[in-house]
Amino acid sequence: MVTTDLSDLKKERLVSIRILLGNEDINSSDDLWRAIGPEFYDGLSNLALTTGITPEEVLDILGACAKERVPSFTKREGLIAFTGLLLVTALLCRVFAIFVLTRFEPQMEVVTAKVSLPAYHLVRQEDLALKLKPRRVENVLDQQKVIGRYLLKSVALGQVIQNDQLGPASIPKLLPGKQRVILSVRLAPGTFNSGVIPGSKVTLILSTRNLQGVRLPAVEADAFVLAVDQQNENVQLTVAMDAVKQKEVGAALGNSDVFLAR
Repeated sequence: MVTTDLSDLKKERLVSIRILLGNEDINSSDDLWRAIGPEFYDGLSNLALTTGITPEEVLDILGACAKERVPSFTKREGLIAFTGLLLVTALLCRVFAIFVLTRFEPQMEVVTAKVSLPAYHLVRQEDLALKLKPRRVENVLDQQKVIGRYLLKSVALGQVIQNDQLGPASIPKLLPGKQRVILSVRLAPGTFNSGVIPGSKVTLILSTRNLQGVRLPAVEADAFVLAVDQQNENVQLTVAMDAVKQKEVGAALGNSDVFLAR
């Protein structure tokens, strides 16, 4: 009968085996196999003849030694291992849940950019495409709610257009001319009206001086406010205006103070 405890007799015989083989690190049958080499069974028989220990007893001794050397888990170590297993299981469940929700999330047609669009671009029908995407509150679903509005920021090719990327309203038809351009103007200090917000229609007045500093007739231009950048007394407006009028404004802008009509 094979026993698992290493008695004094077995310890003595184990010492004899180690001395005979010249190896103090023999603690299992695997160690014995490596010490004897490929002719294991012949070597085991020679070992039995030399020591007077049968091959079965040799293997029994090494088996008991190996079992005695196997470390046992303490309750604390077992608890730590179990807790780690629970955490790994919970993480895997979370990853799987996210995968399932993302994979099978209901989709619907949303408005995307058919081409890359720059900031303050006036959106046209040909700029848009409908694609199936997961539904989000901020996504735009109707192309007609985008056409004629301007972008507050650039939109990349294929990107979903969202409500917060759009100006507050369509550029009104009140602005004369069919072609409109975007222009940035810095207002003279103290002329800004806090009621002017993106979407407002304003009249810009450019008070112009010639090279000798003589005042010239003022230039007036209707414009549609796209963005307001205010830092203390410094206010810069991004506006859309008629392309023909913009040429006149652009020529005078470099040596003019810009005011808002009250």
